[in-house]
Amino acid sequence: MWNIEEEPGYPGNFKLTHFVLNELYQKYQFQAHIFYTKNCDDANVWIRRHLLLQHENNIIGFDTESKVIRKKKEPTHICLIQLAITPKGDNDANPQVLLFHCRENKELPQELIWVMESSHFLKCGVGLKGAHGDCAGMLRDFNVNMNGIVELFDHTKVGLKKSVSKSFRNAQVPLYKSICTSNWLVLNLNNKQMMYASLDAIYGERLAVKIMEDGEELRPIDNAEDMIARDKLERLKKKREKQKRMREKQKQKLKENRTKVMAVKLNAKSEEFIPSQKSESPISPPNLAEESPPNLVEELKIQHRNESTRHEKIKNEFKQKVFASVHSDS
Repeated sequence: MWNIEEEPGYPGNFKLTHFVLNELYQKYQFQAHIFYTKNCDDANVWIRRHLLLQHENNIIGFDTESKVIRKKKEPTHICLIQLAITPKGDNDANPQVLLFHCRENKELPQELIWVMESSHFLKCGVGLKGAHGDCAGMLRDFNVNMNGIVELFDHTKVGLKKSVSKSFRNAQVPLYKSICTSNWLVLNLNNKQMMYASLDAIYGERLAVKIMEDGEELRPIDNAEDMIARDKLERLKKKREKQKRMREKQKQKLKENRTKVMAVKLNAKSEEFIPSQKSESPISPPNLAEESPPNLVEELKIQHRNESTRHEKIKNEFKQKVFASVHSDS
């Protein structure tokens, strides 16, 4: 499936073979060249050789790996910075990957800072922008205000690995979730971590090139600090709109509950004005759905009063007849 080996006599230089690389570059046993270092001077040499001294390609795959947060509100820090570029002009050119293991350092190589802040080099990847993206991490941890940011999610609308699987028909990109959540603060990365980090950077570069080949223009963003501020404002606006919708929903629910309570009370009141079944001429209750509750109560009161008057009249007439019959017999 994959293999990574260190080149003899060249410490920090590795060659990676992976079945996804075969699909991305359409070549069998295709190799990516990886340079892994924790030294700023060595990183500067790599950047000058593969980025600054060549002018054919300005598309860079960019990604970072950070300390995994195990508890809520636990501080995090960028531990690894990945860059990937494929030289143009040579069909057999291998992708070049830089893995700079910064761990808890607060300083970056000067050449790396220059590339990050340059608008000429387009740093492409997924999850770069936003208040919790990689650009925000670079600004937070190293005070690097990035330019030339290309958020590929704006083009594909799905995650990095799903985007690669979708764009390259036969590339079934594995997720490697256990490696993603591994400890990036270790003193030296293992082969699995180097493989995972290198592929993420290569995916960003290959996906950006594929988008351009399909005729779509990349939309770079400059000034990460302003971008993060705008994202925070948008998030705050969405949060307030959500709270407003929740309040309106609660008010509507409360209004419905009050209407139900009033209906129950009115029904209870209406039953007080309906005569019992033992009366001489029982009154059938009216249809409550036909009248509004206030008119219903008034109508029931009038009806009850009329019935009482009629019963009293019938009672008096009966007494008069009995009285008359008694006197006639005597």
